[in-house]
Amino acid sequence: MASKKGNYKIPFNAAGDQQHYPEMEWVSGKRVESVMKDNFVFDDTLKFDGTARGRSAAYFYFVRSSTGTRVTVFMKEFSEMMPHLIRGSISGKFTFIKRGENYGTAFLGAEGK
Repeated sequence: MASKKGNYKIPFNAAGDQQHYPEMEWVSGKRVESVMKDNFVFDDTLKFDGTARGRSAAYFYFVRSSTGTRVTVFMKEFSEMMPHLIRGSISGKFTFIKRGENYGTAFLGAEGK
């Protein structure tokens, strides 16, 4: 399925991590829904932090150096990022994408370009 870039909201958890799928979580014994934020472009350095499987997709975790929060990257976008990785990190411009019901992060290019 093709990815969709555009004007739609992206799910984040209470800690500020971008979610692969909007889900309710429990924080201090209280139910907390995902915070849906407008899509945006950002400059940052992302550092590889592991892998996971969702309902219907495998994805990678990266940590943003500017905020310490995590974002998810689909396998397809990860393969496009691989030539730009240096010791597990990648710097540049990023945005969020939607594929089906899932959300991820896409590399747009080097910073300043």
